[in-house]
Amino acid sequence: MEWLSEKISKALLWLLSLVKAVFATIFDILSDVFYWLVDKLFNLIVELWKLIPPIDFNGYSLQALMALLPDWLAYLFYITGFHIALAIIGGGVVFRLVRKLFTVGQW
Repeated sequence: MEWLSEKISKALLWLLSLVKAVFATIFDILSDVFYWLVDKLFNLIVELWKLIPPIDFNGYSLQALMALLPDWLAYLFYITGFHIALAIIGGGVVFRLVRKLFTVGQW
């Protein structure tokens, strides 16, 4: 009679391993579906980002606008250090944008 209980025990262990394998497979399928959905969501965000038209400055630059200033105003800007102030302000803006980029806007 011991051989029968041994066979039943082996059959139940096999059935238990089969149930575990089925649940592991279901979990793998659900995780794959989740990753697929996240991938599609990010692809959608990228496609929406591509639809935003780039800003067109119509050929204007700071140098072109400064060239239109009268001579006396350009001289005043040079004497007062306006070009240095613009460099400091530009550096601050770049630092702020890079900081926000790396901290994902938390600061």
